[in-house]
Parts: sequence; C-alpha cells; structure tokens
Amino acid sequence: MADVTLADLMKKREENLDSRKEERIEKIREKIDLTDKSAISLYGSGVEMEIADLSNMVLKYTKENSVDDSRELMEKLLEIIGSAEGIDRGSFEKLRTQVESMEAGLEKSSMALLKYLDILERLYEKNKEYDQYLELYILAGEQEEKHIEEKLLPALKAEARTLGSGQAALAVRDYESALGQFEGRINDLKISKAMAAQTGAQISLLQEGVRLLWEKIRELLDQTLPLWKKQMALNR
Repeated sequence: MADVTLADLMKKREENLDSRKEERIEKIREKIDLTDKSAISLYGSGVEMEIADLSNMVLKYTKENSVDDSRELMEKLLEIIGSAEGIDRGSFEKLRTQVESMEAGLEKSSMALLKYLDILERLYEKNKEYDQYLELYILAGEQEEKHIEEKLLPALKAEARTLGSGQAALAVRDYESALGQFEGRINDLKISKAMAAQTGAQISLLQEGVRLLWEKIRELLDQTLPLWKKQMALNR
C-alpha cells in the first residue's frame, strides 16, 4: 500500500470542500424561480442585510472602544518616567503615587484592549462567513443564468415559434425580462461582496492597531516600568 503524503491529504480535503460547496450551490439553485419577481428581488437579501448590520456594528464598536485615551495615558506615563531623573526624594514619592495611579489605569486599558481584540476577531470571522455565503448565492445565480440562457430560453423560443401564438411570444419576453432583473440582482450581490471585503480589511487594520498598542502597553508595564522603579529606588 502506497504511503499517503500530506499533499494527498490536502488534495482530498479540497475535493471534499469543493463537493460540499457544490451541494450548497445546488440547493440554492433549486429554490431560484424567475416566475416570482418578488423572490428575485429578495434573492440573497438576508445575507446582504447581515453584512450591512455587521458593517454598522464595526462602526459602533470603533466609537465605543476608542484607543486614543489608552494611547495618551501610555505616552503621558512614558513622558513622566523619562523626565524623573535626578529628582529629590520628596518629589519622587509624589511622583510614584502618580505613576502607580497611571499604572493601574493602563492595566485596565490593557484588559479592555484584549476584550476589544476578541470582539474584532469575532466580527472578522462573522464577516468572512457572510462573504462566503454571498459567494454561494452569486455562483448559484451565475450558474442558473447560464443554464437559462443556453438551455431554457432557446427551448422556450423554439416552442413559441412552433406554436406561433402571441401568448407564447409574450411568455418568452416576460422570462427574458425576469432574467434581466435577476442579472441585476446578482450584480447587487457582487457589490455587497465588495463591501464585505472592505469591512474585512477595515477590521484587520483595527486589529493591527489595537494589538500594536496593547503590546506597547504590556512592554511598558512588564518591562520598562519595573526597571524604572528599580533604578529610581537605587538612586534614592
């Protein structure tokens, strides 16, 4: 029996994922009905609404979790400990009280930033999930468009010519109109998918900025500040 390589396992996994994806696309296609104009208008709208709501949530959390205060507190503390060289004992005791108060504030900020990072990660994953759902609706719609254009419409037109009735010709025109509406709906979903990509990029930038600030605060609290305290104690 031949050895199974990592490449073989990865290929098998991709094949399984592709198979499940095609199954989900087919289930969506089965529900597409171009004779129902209201259904065309609502195609994929549930995912669209979720994406719009998530984008608003990102804005909401960005406003509620401003990192400016944490950054200002960190910079103020760095400024204080950087200018404390050579002060007398009385001034040092007063300064130490101020530093310890700011240190406690930064500890709280550190915890708040971690919670914010957790929220951003959950928002990022949810946005990614919605983006994948949209892709399924778009692919299902495009496959159905192709099927209609290449198979169904030609058959309807041939039947209308055979029957030679105005009613049959009208049915063809109605179906062509519905197809045009459906194509427009697919384009709307593509725009929403682009918006989801922008939201994902926005969240990534926020994550990077918050994580960098958190790392700087932890470095100050865990390394810079203890060393400063030790040096100041030795100098007294």
